[in-house]
Amino acid sequence: MSRVHRIKGLAGLAIAAMLVTATSSAHALTLIGHDLTQPVVPYAWDAVPATDIHWTDAYDIRKAVGVTLPSGRSYQFESFTAMLAMVTSQGSDYLKTEQVHAAIYRDASGQLGTLLADLGTRELTPLQPIQSPFAAQAVTWATAAPVLLQGGGSYWFALNDASQYSEFGIPLAHWTIMDSGAGTVPTGVAALAGYRITSDGGANWSSSSFYNAMQIEVTAVPEPQTLALLLAGLGIVGAVARRQRLVSV
Repeated sequence: MSRVHRIKGLAGLAIAAMLVTATSSAHALTLIGHDLTQPVVPYAWDAVPATDIHWTDAYDIRKAVGVTLPSGRSYQFESFTAMLAMVTSQGSDYLKTEQVHAAIYRDASGQLGTLLADLGTRELTPLQPIQSPFAAQAVTWATAAPVLLQGGGSYWFALNDASQYSEFGIPLAHWTIMDSGAGTVPTGVAALAGYRITSDGGANWSSSSFYNAMQIEVTAVPEPQTLALLLAGLGIVGAVARRQRLVSV
C-alpha cells in the first residue's frame, strides 16, 4: 500500500469517527425528568397548595426545579415540558384559560439567581369536563435562540402564573406530581439539584419535597476532542489533496 493510500485511509477513519461522534451528540437527551407516560396524581380541591402555580392579591406562588450538569460536558437546551392541570369553575365569573410563564435561571448558592433565558408564556385550557379531579396535560416550552448550559453549572427551570386574579385566584395551574412508586424521582444525564417554591413572587425561595412531573430535553455540545478530531481530519484531507497535486504535476 502506497503512502498516499495510507494517508487516505487515515483520513477516512478520522472523518468517520468524527461523523459518528457528531451524529450521536446531535440526538436529544433527557437532562433530567420523568417518564411522562406514567401516571401522575390528578388535581383535587383538597390538593396540597405547594403544587400550584398561583397568583392572587395575597400571594404569588411559583415553583422551580434545579439541575446540576456533569463537569466537562455542556448541553444546548431544547425543551422543557411540565404536566399541568388547569383548575377553574363552570361559573361565568371565571376565565376559561390560564397563562403560565417559564424561564431558566442561573444558580446562586442553591437558589434562583440571574435570568438566563425567558421561555415565554403558554396558554392552558381545561380538559373537559370542568370538574375535579382535573386531568393534567403536557405543556412544552422551547426557544428559537440557542441557550447553552455549561458543564458543571447548576440551573433552575421555573414556572409562574402570568395572570393575576383577585377573588379565590381561579383559574390556576396545578403542576402535578408523580404517582407514588418507581420513577418518582427524576433522572437523566444531570443530577437533580432539588425543587424550590416561593409564595412572594420570587423574593424568598424554600425547598420543596414534591417531585413535580416534568422533563428537560437537551442536545450535547461537541467536546473539545471532537473539534480537535475534526481539525485533524481536515488537515489530513488537505495534505492528501496537496500530495496528489504534486504527484500529478
